[in-house]
Amino acid sequence: MWFVVFLGVVLLFVAGGIFFGAKQRKPRPGGGQAAIPVALIGLLFIVLGISLVSVGPNERLVVFNRVTGNLGDPKGPGLVFVNPLTTSYRKYDISRQTYTMSAAYNEGEQRGDDSVTARTSGGQEVFVDITVIYAINPERLNDVHTQWPNDRYRDELVRPLLRSVVRDAVSEFTIENVYQERQTIDQTITSAVTTALEAEGFFLEDILVRNITFTNEYATAIESAQIAEVQIREQDFRIQEAQKKAQQVEELARGDAEARRIQAQAEADALQFVAEVLGANPVLIQYEYIRKLADNVQIMALPANSPFLFDFQSLQNMTAPTSTPEPDVFGQ
Repeated sequence: MWFVVFLGVVLLFVAGGIFFGAKQRKPRPGGGQAAIPVALIGLLFIVLGISLVSVGPNERLVVFNRVTGNLGDPKGPGLVFVNPLTTSYRKYDISRQTYTMSAAYNEGEQRGDDSVTARTSGGQEVFVDITVIYAINPERLNDVHTQWPNDRYRDELVRPLLRSVVRDAVSEFTIENVYQERQTIDQTITSAVTTALEAEGFFLEDILVRNITFTNEYATAIESAQIAEVQIREQDFRIQEAQKKAQQVEELARGDAEARRIQAQAEADALQFVAEVLGANPVLIQYEYIRKLADNVQIMALPANSPFLFDFQSLQNMTAPTSTPEPDVFGQ
């Protein structure tokens, strides 16, 4: 409404010009009276410009009576008439607001590392980046105006509340469980902040626990442990591969031994059969030996220690049928 005020001021200057212009010319009775209605209209515009306050859709007006000291009901949105003589007012934004505490230099409300430093149940430090999204409850606007004037709630309520709640939530867990229990920590922080803000006249829209980091020493220790774990897994894999190869070699050896056993058993069975045949026919071996000799051999000289003494006369009498040859016991 400053345009209306400006227009009123312009009209006052016009009225003044009319009045002083009439004085400089030949004075006539009532010559400056034309300036009066212009001046009155200008004053009216100024009063209206000061008294009418434009309130946006996401804004509300807290009205304070200078005389009685009472707070009226919050006004808006739209044009709101405020008596400038007896009443003062203050606009409040009831749309969503954010407050961020981060380690990044220009990301949070304060420059530099502004992350929340918390300690685990074991005393180790962790650093939490967090953002809270909240809004003023329009129905509690007068309470916010009374308890947190001049937007002091940002630095005197939201900021210390976040730091306190984050520290309490993290202190319930060991440093090893901070990542594993991330969801539980988020729920704990959300519940505590919701309760505290609602008690002061605010709505909690959302909380974002965006990052949790450790000290450089602990981060180095974690990295070393992860590297060692990878090396252990690789060593286990190599051991398993070696065990598989050893098992394959063992199975091959067992198969080869079984094949040799079967072969030896077959040879033993064959020898057993030969032994049974020779036991039933003792002279059969002599006969087979002689049969392999040339047809014209009648006498043989043998060493004194030869186990064979052949009876040529009896062997010659062992004639085989001409039609069917004798079976070759020795497979020759």
